[in-house]
This record gives sequence, C-alpha cells and structure tokens, in this order.
Amino acid sequence: MKKWYQESYFNPSNWVLENFDKLNLSSDETILILLLLLAKQNNKTITYEFLQQKLHKTSKQIDKIIATLVEKHYLKLSNDHNGLVFDIESLFEFDPHQYELAENKDIYETTENVFGRPLSSLELQKMSDL
Repeated sequence: MKKWYQESYFNPSNWVLENFDKLNLSSDETILILLLLLAKQNNKTITYEFLQQKLHKTSKQIDKIIATLVEKHYLKLSNDHNGLVFDIESLFEFDPHQYELAENKDIYETTENVFGRPLSSLELQKMSDL
C-alpha cells in the first residue's frame, strides 16, 4: 500500500516549502532537498559537481549540509550501480500536525505525557526554575 506522500497528487516540493520551518531546515538544507526532489522528478543523477554548481558551495560545505540532514534523519545515503543514492523519504514521515499540537501544549503536560505519570512537586519546582 502506498504511503500518503507516494500518491500521484502529492507535491513534495510544495510540502517541503510549506513545512521547512517546522522541520527545522536551514535555507541550504531546504535548497539541497529541493534539488534532490527536482533530480528525482527528472530522473537525473545527483553529483557533487551538480550540487557545487547549483549551491555555490565547496565539497566540504556540501558534506556538512548532507551530514546535518543525515543527523536529523531526513536523508539516507546508499550506493547502487549508478553511484550515490540520496533517499529523503523519511523526511515525509514528519507530521506537521503533531508538531503544531506539541508546540501549543503546556510544558508540564507534555513532560507528564513523556514520563507517563504526573510530575512530583520536586520535578515541578525544577521545571519552574528552568
């Protein structure tokens, strides 16, 4: 069964642009992801030379952007017979609706939900101090 972001009506570029702030993406990370989406849409292979040309970045700077995306679990790298493969499917597993819910919740309630129990008076005091 197809996931919602694999449906033909889904526009991944629009989704990324609409949610890059909630995804905590920098402008460089967002542009790199958009370039990856464009390449996939046009069945083109992504190379470092292409990324350097489009982003006006050095190889080291591109490595840093890619490392950050991998660290955030938005990008997975692998190799195939054509070379390096950039997989950004996990990016679409992020649920902006959940983000908005968490963003608007009371910090005490959120912490209680994480711990699965009410907070003690000492924990409440420590959180208040912070």
